[in-house]
Amino acid sequence: MKLSSLLLLVLLLGLPASANPPPIEAFFQYPAYSSVELSPDGENIVALARINGHQNIVVLNLASGKAYPITQFSHPDKRIGSVFWANSNRILFYVWLLGDPDRVTGDWYIIGAERKLGAVNKDGSDFRELFHSSAGPRFSDTLFHLLPDDPDHVLVIHNDVVQRANVNNGRLDHVGRSYPHVTTFVPDRDGRLRAGMGNLNDEVQTYYRNNDKMPWKKLASYDWWKQGGPRPLGFGYDGRTLYLASDHESDREQIYEFDVETGKWGEAVFGDSRFDVSGPLVFSHKQRKLLGIHYEAETSTIHYTDPEAA
Repeated sequence: MKLSSLLLLVLLLGLPASANPPPIEAFFQYPAYSSVELSPDGENIVALARINGHQNIVVLNLASGKAYPITQFSHPDKRIGSVFWANSNRILFYVWLLGDPDRVTGDWYIIGAERKLGAVNKDGSDFRELFHSSAGPRFSDTLFHLLPDDPDHVLVIHNDVVQRANVNNGRLDHVGRSYPHVTTFVPDRDGRLRAGMGNLNDEVQTYYRNNDKMPWKKLASYDWWKQGGPRPLGFGYDGRTLYLASDHESDREQIYEFDVETGKWGEAVFGDSRFDVSGPLVFSHKQRKLLGIHYEAETSTIHYTDPEAA
């Protein structure tokens, strides 16, 4: 059974069946479960669920079949937006802070309309704001990249700077600031900043480099409103293959391989003549390869580059 089917089955076991169609109001309500994710060790599922009218984090243990909430959010000015496993014990989550900026209190949730990054253990202990910032909504925290080979750290964008964050104590180590004309970064599998995009003289610039110590090389420059151009999506595990979404060979975006060492384009990995294929990409850390490509067709679709993963 595919993992997505397994997760759906587990979550539906406790839901009552009904022969009647749902009322129209049901289509405008929060889903029963969202942001569902299996832990790296395969033993637990984390998800968002409505508890007493408020979105909270729940953990389901697959061995026992028991689910339990690990947060107790109840204030209307704070909303959990997403949840992720940092490792098999530590969970990261976004909180959207919707309060009036003038209503600053000692509670870190009620600061203003901004996004904060929090962390909690799977048993609900060690709940904390991952790191504190008073910079305001313009510098909302962003989880930038998980580091599978380093389960105690993730890359984040904090105060407009890429930093390595310790998921247990929130300690930050500087990785890189926005370079001239490179403002949106794409890391390789080891978390090194090696591709990116920026804007110069009203043109979009796409950059790459062989390693994080080398100077940036410009791959393309184009007018976003008049033509499409290559967008970096991620690196392969060989460290030299950069996957790009580009429409340079067709009317639709396709996924291509680009060799950053030789500067040469490869053949298209996948394309669909009816729809733009723009990712995101699905990788297997265990198998160290690309498994599939998300894109929007009639419905949200995954094209599996590895037939065994389908």
